[in-house]
Amino acid sequence: MYYRADLRRRGYVLYSIHDNIPDSSDGRIFEALIDWRNKKYLEDLSLDVKRGLHHIVNQYKAIPGTPPKGFKREVIDIGKRRNGLPHTVSRWVPDPETWEVCRQAWVMRSRGVPIRQIHDQLRLFSALGSYTTFFTNRIYIGEMVYGKSVIHDYCEPLISREVWDLVQSMARKNSKDYNPMKGMLNAKHPRRANSRFILSGLVYCARCGSLMNGDSVNFRSGKRLDYYHCGKSHRNMECKALRIPKEALETIVIDQLAQYIMDPSILQMTEEEMDNNHREKTDKQRISLAALKAETEENQRKIRNLAIKISEDYSKSTALVELLHELEHKESALQIQLEALRAQADKNLTFTPSPQYREDLAKALDLLKTEDDRSLKKRIIQQFVKQIMAEREGDKIRGVVYFRYPEIDDTTTKSHRRESNP
Repeated sequence: MYYRADLRRRGYVLYSIHDNIPDSSDGRIFEALIDWRNKKYLEDLSLDVKRGLHHIVNQYKAIPGTPPKGFKREVIDIGKRRNGLPHTVSRWVPDPETWEVCRQAWVMRSRGVPIRQIHDQLRLFSALGSYTTFFTNRIYIGEMVYGKSVIHDYCEPLISREVWDLVQSMARKNSKDYNPMKGMLNAKHPRRANSRFILSGLVYCARCGSLMNGDSVNFRSGKRLDYYHCGKSHRNMECKALRIPKEALETIVIDQLAQYIMDPSILQMTEEEMDNNHREKTDKQRISLAALKAETEENQRKIRNLAIKISEDYSKSTALVELLHELEHKESALQIQLEALRAQADKNLTFTPSPQYREDLAKALDLLKTEDDRSLKKRIIQQFVKQIMAEREGDKIRGVVYFRYPEIDDTTTKSHRRESNP
C-alpha cells in the first residue's frame, strides 16, 4: 500500500490487471480488502504447509532438508498422491561411513579436547564454525527437534546421555566465560587475557564490585602512567572510586602473595586439607569405576549368552538379535563412560609430595619477582589469586586478596615467550 500511495503522489495512475478496481476513493477500500485477502491466504497456506510437514515428521519420521553429519537420507513410500503418483519422503538414518568418526569427535570433546584439535585430526567439516551446531544437535542422543515438536526415540543414539551432558556443560561454561557480547564486563575477555596488566580480570572495585580495567595516560614528554580504574567510574561516573597505579598495586599483591603463601603454618594446614580432599576424590572415583566395571562385565555376559542362544535356535533369532543390538549399544556407551572415568582418574593418581610442592611454590613465586615475561607472570598469578578487591584513598591502597594453593606443573612456570633470532 505504501508503494502504491507513493506512486500516486508522484502523479502516476495505477490499473489492476486481474481486479476491476475503480480509480476513486472507493477503489482504495477495494484495494485494502484485496490486500487483506491476499495476506490471509498466505497465512492460511503457511499453517497448512506446517501442519502437513509436522504430520509427516510425527507419523513417518520424515524430515525435509539436509541431514547432519553422521546421517544419510533413506527414501520411503508413504502412499500415493492425489494424481496417483507415488508419495515418497526421506527420513534420516545413521550413515555407516561417518557414524564412528562422529562418535569419536563427541568422545574427544567430552574429554576436553579443543575443537581445533578435533578438526585437525578428524576433518568432519570444512569450517570450524560448523562444530558449534554439531555439538548441540540433539539428534545424536536420539531426539529429533522439529519446530516445537520433539521425537524422543527418533533414531539410534550416537552417544550416551553422560557424554552429552559433559559436552553441553563445557559449552555453557565457554558461553558464559568467553561471550564477546559481554565486552569488558567479562573477566576472561580476550583483551584482558592478552593485556600487559597482569592483574587484569582479577581486580574488582571494593566500592561497587565492578571489574577494574587497565588504562594508560600518555604525556607529551613521552612519559606514560598505567592505572587500574573502576569500570563503572570510567563509563558513566556511577562510582567515585579513584584510579590505582599499576606498579603499586601489582607490587603489593606479589609481596603479599609470597608472604602469605610461604607461611609455614598456613602451608602445612593447606597441604593437609589438599591431601584429604584428594583422598576423598580418589576414593569416590575408585568406587564409581568399580561399579561401572561390574555393570560392563554383566552386560558382556548377557551378550555372550544371547550369542549362544541365537546360534542354537534360529527360529527365535529375530527378537534375540534386536535385544543383542540393544546390549551392544549399551556396551558401547559403557565403554565411553569407562574411558572418560579412567582419564579423569589418571589425573588424580598422584599427589605432589610436600617438600617438592614447597619447592615448586617457591620457584613460581620467585619467577613473579624476577621474570619479565608478562604472560608468564599473569599465568602464575591466576593460579594463586582467585579475586582482588581494591580501592585507593589518597595515597593509600586498601584491599583484600583471595588466595588459593594451585596444583603446580611445568606449564605454570614455563615461559611461552618467543625468542628473537640474532
